[in-house]
Amino acid sequence: LAEYIKETVIQTHHFSSACLAAKSPADGVVDPHGRVFGVKGLRVADNSILINPDGNTCTPAVLVGWTISELILEEYKKKHKNCKK
Repeated sequence: LAEYIKETVIQTHHFSSACLAAKSPADGVVDPHGRVFGVKGLRVADNSILINPDGNTCTPAVLVGWTISELILEEYKKKHKNCKK
């Protein structure tokens, strides 16, 4: 039974901490707004910008996505003052 389990069980991963958010490229991959250092127009908005969250990873992922989307919307509104949405 142990051999069968070793051969057939598939692990799933909830990756985090692969693209840590930081104030500078020396300390992380993205800034606090999710912008990837050195890559124009690319953002990361998932658990990979966090230090390993304790417990379930769904809530932190939703929160990060929501927060980054709000930051993007704020920046868009600043650039396009006539935007009503």
